Amino acid sequence: MEVKFTPEHKVVNDLFAREIKYIIPEYQRPYSWECEGKSDRNNQINAMWDDIFAYFKDGKKETYFFGSMVLIGNGSREYQVVDGQQRLTSLVLLFSAFKCFAKELQRILPEGELLVFAQKVESLIDELIFNENLFGAVSMEKKVKIEKSTVFDFDRILTKSINCDVFDPKEFQGAKLEHIETAERYFKNKDYFVERLRENFLDKEGHFSNDTAIELNKFLDFVKNRISVVRILTDKFEIAYHIFEILNNRGLPLSNKDLFRNFLLKEFDALKNEGGQYSKIDPTERWSNLEQDYDLRDDFLARWVESMNARQQQYSAFNDLKDIYARQYKDTLNRRKVEVFYADIERDLAYFTTIVNGEVLDPRLKSKLNVLLNGGNNRYTLNFLLALWRYAEGLESEMLDLMNAYEIFLLHKLLLGRFVSGPVYGAIVELKSNRPEKAIAVLTPDEVKNAVKKEILEGVIDNDSGKLLLAKWVWLQEYNPANDDVIEQKLLFDKASLEHIIPQKPDQNTNWLKDFSIEFREEYTYRIGNMTLLTGRKNSSARNFDFSKKKIIYESTKLNTTRQIASLTKIDEIFIAQRHEIITSEILRDLGL
Repeated sequence: MEVKFTPEHKVVNDLFAREIKYIIPEYQRPYSWECEGKSDRNNQINAMWDDIFAYFKDGKKETYFFGSMVLIGNGSREYQVVDGQQRLTSLVLLFSAFKCFAKELQRILPEGELLVFAQKVESLIDELIFNENLFGAVSMEKKVKIEKSTVFDFDRILTKSINCDVFDPKEFQGAKLEHIETAERYFKNKDYFVERLRENFLDKEGHFSNDTAIELNKFLDFVKNRISVVRILTDKFEIAYHIFEILNNRGLPLSNKDLFRNFLLKEFDALKNEGGQYSKIDPTERWSNLEQDYDLRDDFLARWVESMNARQQQYSAFNDLKDIYARQYKDTLNRRKVEVFYADIERDLAYFTTIVNGEVLDPRLKSKLNVLLNGGNNRYTLNFLLALWRYAEGLESEMLDLMNAYEIFLLHKLLLGRFVSGPVYGAIVELKSNRPEKAIAVLTPDEVKNAVKKEILEGVIDNDSGKLLLAKWVWLQEYNPANDDVIEQKLLFDKASLEHIIPQKPDQNTNWLKDFSIEFREEYTYRIGNMTLLTGRKNSSARNFDFSKKKIIYESTKLNTTRQIASLTKIDEIFIAQRHEIITSEILRDLGL
């Protein structure tokens, strides 16, 4: 490929010249630079300020090189930012800090030369941030604009930061946590720069003087005319992407998701450039469909490549994905290679979204899925489930059998020992070969099934295993098709904790020592029949008390299985033994054991 591009050395004043526009496409990753933390990965704003200000104080004559930008343009003064949005946005936030600091000065300064100077600083900054209209007045059109996404409007947040507004969490009710954190980052970084300006250009009493005004003016001139960027221009996305790949970015290392996004855009852009029936393809729309319509988490690609290859990653998820793309995908009569690949990715991402959010309709599958997603070792569980959905989606009976086999396998590792991944990948191999019976056999040979049954009936159950088994029992009742009550309960697994009805160390003079023999307590204290679920706070309240005190705590929970215990006037050995029989028989029946 002949790479045609134009590198230009630009100081900030030229970079933000009149009538220029920089568009940050919506497919770009969110603004990521931070001012909090102690490593290069989470304090880029600190490093930016320290480097720039130290260079200014040293009085060096050379320009300060702030990195590079890769842009797509076609001769106009509007550019699409392919690389460099982090430093470009951070520069705008630095300008905003100058503006906000100047506004603060205008509120505290009396009439005079210093007030006029503060007003001039604000005016100079507005000329950097905003374009002018035809009559020479500064308008509110920003030179840097973030394309509005249907997911979240970060351009509005940038505007609020520029206008010196404060972060208000109430504005973001209902938004995703990751979007709220990104929005707050704009304000925090701007405020960090403002604080540094106060620290360096106000005296110890917080006064602004002629001397500090002179220094501030010098620093502003330094920022405008001595900080430089290499701006690399090209008119084709494919070339911009190629340059972007080989540049050594100063910012955060790109995630697998970032690399995948750029790869997909590059492939669809190349297809679009072929013209004809592909001329109307919109590469950014293809990416937006994935990000907006599905739960495209950072670990999806890792789960996808491992479920496709039936083995752990060899290098990175993105490199393995490119290898799969090269080896397994070809043009067909009706579709090009990237279209076939994209269709598979979109299908599997829909499966992944269904799985991680528990969006299955069949109550039996939902009950199983709850257990699997809360049983630990989620990396391998999601690998298996993604391969399972790919093989058997819509075949509820086969899916239920295979999920049941995986549940037994998971319980075996949880109850009896160290998790090993070999059977998981072996089962995926069998599913890829359309041999579901062999997949079940790989996961659950007879010795595994027998061991799980024996351990549930007679074993010493630790807290993690007991919590999961009891939750399974609750879910069996919750998702029982015969349960047609108008009120539904929902067990919040993460908030639940395991409670031993007969305490592990009963207090003296309690009913536990009077009503239960030593032999019975030794046999049943660590069995399922002696366990129930509470929230962590209520669990600590119950402790080792007499049943008369414990039942008050049990009554305060909304979980029926625990409230039923509180309805009793007393409990004895018969109750615990029968409860154990009821719970274990229902669990084993569901597991087919």
